[in-house]
Parts: sequence; structure tokens; C-alpha cells
Amino acid sequence: MELYLVLSDQCNFSCSHCLNSSGPADSKFRLSKKEFDELVPLVNQNKKYFPINIVHFSGGEPTLHVELIQQFQSRITRPVHYAITTNAWFGKEPDKMLDAIHLDKIVVSYDKYHRPFIDKSTVKSAIEAAIKRKIPVILNFVYSELSDLAEAGDVLAEGCVFKPSRLIQCGKMRKLPEETQKFILKDALETRCPSLVDRKSGEEKVMYIPGKGFTPCCGPLVFDQLANEEFIFSRNADDYQKNTLRQIMTSDNFNGQITKTGLAIPEQGFHNLCDACVYVHARQTALGLGSKHELALRVKKEGAVWLPIADGQRLALVRERVLGQNFKLSYIYMGDVTQIHADYPGPNGYLGIKIKSFSKRLIPDFFKLLAKIYINAYLSEFPTDAEQSKFRQTFFEYASKHRPFGTLYYKGKNIVGAFLLNRYSPHPVLKQNTLHVGFLGYDRDRLSPDEVKNIKQDWLAIMRRSRRGEEKISSSIYSFNEPSHTYHLKLGLKPLFLKIERKSL
Repeated sequence: MELYLVLSDQCNFSCSHCLNSSGPADSKFRLSKKEFDELVPLVNQNKKYFPINIVHFSGGEPTLHVELIQQFQSRITRPVHYAITTNAWFGKEPDKMLDAIHLDKIVVSYDKYHRPFIDKSTVKSAIEAAIKRKIPVILNFVYSELSDLAEAGDVLAEGCVFKPSRLIQCGKMRKLPEETQKFILKDALETRCPSLVDRKSGEEKVMYIPGKGFTPCCGPLVFDQLANEEFIFSRNADDYQKNTLRQIMTSDNFNGQITKTGLAIPEQGFHNLCDACVYVHARQTALGLGSKHELALRVKKEGAVWLPIADGQRLALVRERVLGQNFKLSYIYMGDVTQIHADYPGPNGYLGIKIKSFSKRLIPDFFKLLAKIYINAYLSEFPTDAEQSKFRQTFFEYASKHRPFGTLYYKGKNIVGAFLLNRYSPHPVLKQNTLHVGFLGYDRDRLSPDEVKNIKQDWLAIMRRSRRGEEKISSSIYSFNEPSHTYHLKLGLKPLFLKIERKSL
């Protein structure tokens, strides 16, 4: 096991892409004496379930704490390899540093983001001095454009391993302009997290963050605090075997983590694997819940999950459709309307037909309108004719069973608009009888802009009529549609709950 020991976040550079936002200012965290005294015996004991073979000093810039490294090494009583990640600031007099601490590997960080703070010759001097002592050196070079890679040749020395890596959306990097091109495709997601196990040595990697504990993550979940601490950190080595994130990462690759829970892989791909990890495991702050991965597993287990929504809040979870094709998303709204009359006459220019129930005779005509407005989006989720046929049959059965009522708008013999509702029924969350708005829609192809405006005004009038007392009703969209959600907000209804469930088809 390779223990990445973060000494502090203090650094003599202030690079604009730094993962943990390090800099010369006062550090936000530093290894305490208590932590130091607990980690030394952990390394010495070499526990079977926590066998530390490599201690990798990290930061910040760890060589700012030479005395601390020396004290740590002096108290280790068994053979251990030591590594360090450094910006090579000591390159003008490299032997002083290399004499001060014992090192078996050096990782030098240099790229265009380090360039403003150090001369290339200083970096190369440090690399050459280490290689002369037969210490393996890796150049960790971050690039945003392929043309950046040419600069690595100015500091590389014979025998140095070149390790290019893409920018990670983390720390100070989030203040930089986001890259437009995303490179990680589905096949790349077949790999496990590269930070979990060293591909060359096979050593499992674990990071220790002062004040937090042990974690398998060295990216945004940790440094941008995108996940709940109990999900990614373990306070001691005994608990680390049960670390939730570690268990997930060791049991499956990213593709498995995404698809087995029913999440959809974004078509645009990811910047890097850390980007994919954030997509799956970052907590949903707007929901006050854990990650999409946790949520999807919960829905899979329970069948449906009701989520409370803060007043007026637009959920990124829903807006981005991140739960993908396998989940049905329904908003529940609350308004101050106590009764909706569906007998309001249609506007001039076409006929509004009042219906007490939605008869089977009207379903074929209504389906033509549905095809214009929703069906294309729906059917794209059902690639085969059999699935599309099953979807239509489901709708017929639903219409027959629930017998929605409302107003259909005709222009000539064609249905061009609909306002349909379900009858009052007990609501599982609100614990009272509620009336649900099932469908709002119109045919853009057959209506002029003025006629569309009239229909919308008609809907508003229907929704706002007959307010009585203080009793409230709710409204839901049964199959999530962003324009309908937006229009519900315009009607003065605010979303209170989001229901997420598995689709039956």
C-alpha cells in the first residue's frame, strides 16, 4: 500500500490550476502532532489489512516541511520506500534537499501553470541531480491543449519518465475557462479509478488528509468537498476497509457504476475520469441528499423516492436529465387553487369542447396531438416497434382507468390543444385529496402565435378560477417535460416534491 501523506496545503507557488488551492497564504490544514504520533506506529506495525510499503509525501509543497519529514523518517523502524511530489523549487542547489531526506522516487510537477513561478533550468537541474543519484523521477505534466506538450521537452532529462495528464475540474482550476472538448468516451470508462491502484507496482493508494482522515480519492470529491465526509473519509485505518467510496471503486469500473444503477452516460462525454467520478458521486446539494449513485440505488431498492424541494428551486438533477432513460421523473406542485373548473369556454377562432371524462372515442384523436407535442420525445426512449406499441397501450389503459377530464380544443375537425386533469385522490406525501394536472399541450403546426397565446391565457384562467378557502391542491407532470415544468411555474404553482421511480417499460 502506498500512503499519500499530505503534510499541509501550504506552497511557495500559487498555480492557477492547483487541485487543493494551495499557495503561500496561511494553510487551511496541516498535519498535527497527534496525527503524526498516530501515523508513525501505523507504518511501523505493518498491519495485514493496512500494509504500508511506500510513504509518499505530498502537499502543498512538502519540502517546505523538511524537518517534519526528517522526524517522521527517523521514527520508522522497518524498511519503507519514500516518495515525494514536488515543484522542484530547490533545483538551484538540489543536493542540499536530496541529502536532507531519503527518497526512492520523486514526482516533479511542471507545466505552463508552474512556469510563472520557476525557471525551466531550475526544474531540469533538480531532475538531473536526482537521476544522477539513481532516484527514479517522473515528470507530471498537465496540459489543456496538445500544443502544450512541446514545453515538456525543455525540462525532461534522459531517464525521466514523462507522465502527461489533462486538467481536472477541481480547486483553482474551476476559475479557469472550461475546456470545450471532452475526451473521455465510453470505452475509457471501462477502467477503474487510476488513483486507487498504481498500475505499475500494483500497490493500492490511499491518501491521508490532515483533520479528515484516510480516503481513496485525490480529486474533486475531497478538495472541492463535493461529497459527504462519511462517504469518502475514514477516521482511522481500522475503518478504512469499510470505506464506502473505496468499496464502490474496488468493486466496479466507472461504466459499471453508472449503468448498473440506471444512470445515463452523457453523450458529450467527460473531461477526464475525475469528471466522471464527480458526475456519479458528488452529492446533490440542491436535494440535500447524497450522490446520484446513492439516489439511483435507493430508487432501485424502494421502487420510488419522494424528494422535498426548497421553494422555487430548479434542480440540476432534473434539468440535466442525469437519471437517464430508465427513470420516470414527476414534479409535485402546490398552489393556492382549491378547485379547477374545466368548463371554461375556449377562446375565439376555434372551439373548446368541455369533457367530463376522457372517453375511448377521443383517445385516437388526442394521440395525434400527443404525437405532435410529446410522443417523439417518448418514442426515442423505446427503439423497437414492440416497445412503442406497449407504450401506446399503457396510455390507453391509463386513460380508461383514471378517466381524466378537462377541455379539448378543436380547429375544424382537428384537436389542437388539451388541458386534462385527474380526479381528486389521496396524495401519498401531502396526506390529503389532491387534483393532478396531467397534460397541457397544443399543436404548434396548426395554430398561429396569437391562437397559442389565447390557449395559454385560457389555461391560466382555468387554473386561477374558483379559489375558495385555504385548502391547497397539487399538480404533477407524469412524464417529465421541461417546457411543461416551466409553464407550471408560470401558473403560480411551486414545486414541493420530486418523485423518481423506475419506468415500467
